Amino acid sequence: MHASGEYSNADEEALKFFVNYIFGFEKGFQPGQYTAVRRLLEKQDTIVLLPTGSGKSLVYQLSGFVVPGLIMVVTPLVSLIEDQVQNLERNHGITNAIYFAHTVTKEDEEKKAKNLRLLH
Repeated sequence: MHASGEYSNADEEALKFFVNYIFGFEKGFQPGQYTAVRRLLEKQDTIVLLPTGSGKSLVYQLSGFVVPGLIMVVTPLVSLIEDQVQNLERNHGITNAIYFAHTVTKEDEEKKAKNLRLLH
């Protein structure tokens, strides 16, 4: 980002590099993704509404890679977020992604307690 607060094509190209390098997407961003990532990089509260299959997961995962601090994603799709966290660890070796969900089993309670300890 330039001192003026404006993003340039070079900034977008740098983020496309990460999209390709981390996720293997050679074409870069789908419509709406770059704008959402840019807003997050500018530390703006952001609500992203994109159709199914349009890459919302990439938006918050890429932001989590490049933005220092905590990224919080709120979704009603518990199985999706659980799957995303497992994929980050399995496919990218990222072990500091956590999720919280309504707990039903003792195993769920143990996962929640572990995740809370990670936040401290």
